[in-house]
Amino acid sequence: MGWVLTLPICAMQAITGSGPALNIITELVCGYILPGKPIANMAFKVYGYMTMYQCQILLSDLKLGHYMKIPPRSLFIGQIYGTLIGGLFNYLTMILIIDSQRGILNGTKDNPTGLWTGQRVNTFWGSGLIFGALGPPRMFASGGNYGFVYYGFLVGASLPVILWALSKVYPRVSWSNVNICIITQGMTAYPNGYTFSILPSLIACLVFRFYMFRYHQGWWQKYALILASALDTGTAFTSVVLFLFISGGVSPKLHFEAPHWWGNNEHGTPIPFMAVDRCGSYNSKNWTSGV
Repeated sequence: MGWVLTLPICAMQAITGSGPALNIITELVCGYILPGKPIANMAFKVYGYMTMYQCQILLSDLKLGHYMKIPPRSLFIGQIYGTLIGGLFNYLTMILIIDSQRGILNGTKDNPTGLWTGQRVNTFWGSGLIFGALGPPRMFASGGNYGFVYYGFLVGASLPVILWALSKVYPRVSWSNVNICIITQGMTAYPNGYTFSILPSLIACLVFRFYMFRYHQGWWQKYALILASALDTGTAFTSVVLFLFISGGVSPKLHFEAPHWWGNNEHGTPIPFMAVDRCGSYNSKNWTSGV
């Protein structure tokens, strides 16, 4: 499945900067093929989606190297070394996190800072339960609690046709600047996770993709891609340093509390009385919170 869809999804990624979530498709397909088996669903997702995702990352780097005039063969060799070294360090980091934060991760200890939430792991496991244990027929089919979700396929297929029709009716309007992929991807990227990255992303885009690109074209052509790579590298390096020596990754003794200020207090909100409860979930009888 990943082998078949790699080419069209990577082409969409190259044009728009974003691609469809193939992980949902793999979970949905496996949910119908192997209902009631969450472990099999997660394994199917890994082999069906992650192969395409890793290929997409490698191709994106090769495209960036092409813009920076790096020989493709040298860049590919560097990718191989980076994959081997990165895989080793990721595994060691995972072992360190599990050993040092086991109590917080399994829920036997409190998590006062909210740092070690295991968000991606919980999301991965939750998806396995939804599409594997419960199954798409029970969740999304007609009569299910979320039967309306399947209408998203119809909406997604209709939007490009509607945009094409509008371009024929109103040819003077620059409909070519309206990209459905980017709009729909933006609608789904932020509501399901932490949103503190939205404002910095918008500021960076306005500064470099609009102002610098329009008014300082020479600087943008020479330094924009280098700056983007430097920011990505610095962020990754800083994350490792913070984890190892600030957040207690190496040893709980190396855990340092962040200074308290108006944006970082005991409730995690700027104003103490604005503490927000966890989102509730709906069952057939009533609303329950903290699930």
